[in-house]
Amino acid sequence: MVRKAATLVSDPFGNYGVQYILDLKQPPLTRAVVTALRGGFAELSLQKFSSNVIEKCLKSGDPVAVSIPVAAHTHIHTHTHQATTVGECTS
Repeated sequence: MVRKAATLVSDPFGNYGVQYILDLKQPPLTRAVVTALRGGFAELSLQKFSSNVIEKCLKSGDPVAVSIPVAAHTHIHTHTHQATTVGECTS
């Protein structure tokens, strides 16, 4: 199930399976789910079904599980800000 997490989180029923895995509160499983979703947290957090999974990942309290999406978001935000700033300077 963890290997299919990226597909299941967007499914109306599959997301419950991924949430169940996260509710087990087993750090290796939580980290495996977070790793499977890496790179898609921002988009998944905006979707109806997957947003519940993302919320559980963030609420898991596992420092590694929480740091991956936060670091990815920070990198994306910083990169976007730099691109906007550079674009403004060259205009």
